[in-house]
Amino acid sequence: MIIKRISSALAFGFAAVLVVPVLASAASTTNVVTPTNSQGWVFIQESPTASGSGSFVNGPGTPPLGTGSVNLAVDSTRGEVIAKSAYQKTKFADITELEYSTYRTSGADALAVALQFDFDNNVTDGDNGFRGRVVYEPYHTQTVTTGAWQTWDTLNDAAGNGTGNWWLSDGTFAASSTCAQATPCTWNELKTEFPDGGVRDTTNPNVWLKAGGGWAGGFNGNVDALTVGVNGNINVYNFELNDPTVSTPVIGIPAHNSVVTTAELERIDWSDSTATYGPVSYQYRSYTDAGYTLLAYASGDLTESEIATTGTPEGIYYVQVRAKDSLGNFSEWSNSATNTHKITVDNTPVTPPAQVVATDKDQCKNDGYKNFVNAAGKSFKNQGACVSSVASNGKAGGTAANKDNDSSVVSAVSAAAASVVNSAKGLAKKFL
Repeated sequence: MIIKRISSALAFGFAAVLVVPVLASAASTTNVVTPTNSQGWVFIQESPTASGSGSFVNGPGTPPLGTGSVNLAVDSTRGEVIAKSAYQKTKFADITELEYSTYRTSGADALAVALQFDFDNNVTDGDNGFRGRVVYEPYHTQTVTTGAWQTWDTLNDAAGNGTGNWWLSDGTFAASSTCAQATPCTWNELKTEFPDGGVRDTTNPNVWLKAGGGWAGGFNGNVDALTVGVNGNINVYNFELNDPTVSTPVIGIPAHNSVVTTAELERIDWSDSTATYGPVSYQYRSYTDAGYTLLAYASGDLTESEIATTGTPEGIYYVQVRAKDSLGNFSEWSNSATNTHKITVDNTPVTPPAQVVATDKDQCKNDGYKNFVNAAGKSFKNQGACVSSVASNGKAGGTAANKDNDSSVVSAVSAAAASVVNSAKGLAKKFL
């Protein structure tokens, strides 16, 4: 059932329906990574012994995005990774945003899933040999908490005690720079040490989220919401157990092919959508052609399943709506060129049909009385009333209708109409 729920803050009046608003477009993409749509992410068990575990799970608790995350669990000697191949030859200097979120269920105080990239000291020289990894670990400057989600802004050099979190796994480069595990760099120090440094160019995995590798006592934890921005273009990787689904809304008010006046068209209303990852918002559009190519209006995100349309000018509109979940996934559009939803706004006054006085009892039969009136211009309640009026030579309400004299019928109807008009004038004088 469609429920009226006007939201004045988010409703867009149709008075400006022919003006297409310019909507800001953030250069951000959310990638929902699931077991059936891994988007290049793979689990890898690292040496010395391949026996760690990695999986997509729901929770724990309330993850920063959606309802799921990736779980990584290891013993004291193993390493477990989820990784992908991406950002080849991207300079550190071009990375404008880089953060991720972790959760620790068990493990020593310093332990959290680490963010790593294959390291290249110079991405411009054509030498793509393996030079170890550049590693971020939160514990160097900040406190890692058990049983809570924490987000790490890896580019924030002021985080914690501000001494830096980045170190190089290759001993040669670690020794020749200030970026050893024992003395990690800040992000700015890393860029200064390697002005042409960046992510290694390889088709193998080179972006890593890793747990383990000699972590005494083992570790069990989770990772989610890796965000990588390069020159302002942002990709967010949201790890989820379930594939996202968003149901398509159905426009109900006004109905397809409705013809309404501006005053009658108060809103466009559609059914509520459901989604795996809520809450749901909506986007609405109207067009002036049945092919849905000539855009008349496009809303922003609407939190309610309707949009106010007060003041819509006359015209023919073809409308559609779609739903969006909290992760940025869309449903199909409700309507299109092959399934239109047409609304006509027409303010032309409607002339009521002329009333015809019943003059023959045959006109009263088979519900025919519904199409006739008596001499006073009043409708009949039933067939019997119609027959009685005809039998009494059209007399009703003290005014006679002569079926053999059309002029007397017209006069009677005119007199009744004049009475109604005079009454209306009297009321106008009374209240104005």
